[in-house]
Amino acid sequence: MNNVVDFWKQIFFRCIDFVLPAGDIETMEPEVFASRATKSSHPENQPAFINTLFSYRDPMVRRAIWELKYRGNKRIASVLGTCLYKEMLKKRVGESESGQMSIVIIPIPSSRKRFREKGFNQTYLLADAVKKLDQEKIFSINTSLLQKRKETKTQVSIRNRQKRLENLKGAFGIDESENIRGATCFLIDDVTTTGATLFEARETLLKAGAKKVLAFTLAH
Repeated sequence: MNNVVDFWKQIFFRCIDFVLPAGDIETMEPEVFASRATKSSHPENQPAFINTLFSYRDPMVRRAIWELKYRGNKRIASVLGTCLYKEMLKKRVGESESGQMSIVIIPIPSSRKRFREKGFNQTYLLADAVKKLDQEKIFSINTSLLQKRKETKTQVSIRNRQKRLENLKGAFGIDESENIRGATCFLIDDVTTTGATLFEARETLLKAGAKKVLAFTLAH
């Protein structure tokens, strides 16, 4: 079954490569990408704690995310990570104070099974891009704190928000050796639809003692 899926995925990307070459995005300056991309309008049903940069309906944005999500394209991860970093810098004002712990950036994890299948996690690639940019150590990156401990159906296959929430109930856990009590956390993910994944992750972090949790995604 996996071989069949991989075959059609290769055919799909060859068609996409012909219509919109990934190289065009790979060599694009982040500022240029951000200026050309269609900005996201905050949907009424999207929770207020989620900050989204672009519209997933934009072909260029969608292409970039496909490259990141399905191919682990590190050059495009750098372009998109820069866009996320700049947005997080805007929101960090007032979220951390002198003498307090830095804001913790937490990429949404995938399950171990899914990670083995793909060989990478696109949100970790975004976090790596942010880390390289953050020379002043404004943020701390933590990829081990939040863990996906339960295998779930892919959210893409579930349309209803309530069912998406039910699908993810109890999916995330916290590494007990980590202490985030009183910390401000910034979650990062590639795409949000109903916000169910980010909602469940946020609840998990708040129960573990986080003071505040905001989320940042590339597209809706």
